[in-house]
Amino acid sequence: MVSAILTMNTVQDLITRLKKTKYSVACSGKDGLLAALVDLGFKYKSGNGEWHKIFTHRDLSLKTASAFTAFSIDCGHKPKKEMKINYVLDVIRVLETYQVELQEILKNRSKDHD
Repeated sequence: MVSAILTMNTVQDLITRLKKTKYSVACSGKDGLLAALVDLGFKYKSGNGEWHKIFTHRDLSLKTASAFTAFSIDCGHKPKKEMKINYVLDVIRVLETYQVELQEILKNRSKDHD
């Protein structure tokens, strides 16, 4: 399971961690993927089922002129155990695609809290 993911300082740290642990990433729990994405500013809601999650990010959508709208994963297979690899790879692709914008958003968010 991914550990201490909530203390990641950069989007790249999370990408690196997910790539190294992609076969053992859990969806739920304090160190799970849901918590890590929320920490980056993503919001999620249930989709077609309780464990199908649709992620949005208002600031990222604004920053990319709506190029980013949403993505989804399914946590229902084993919510507190390793996720199916294709969902982890999807998250990695989204994070890599919008890494620069997400890092700028996080930087601005930390300035707002200083």
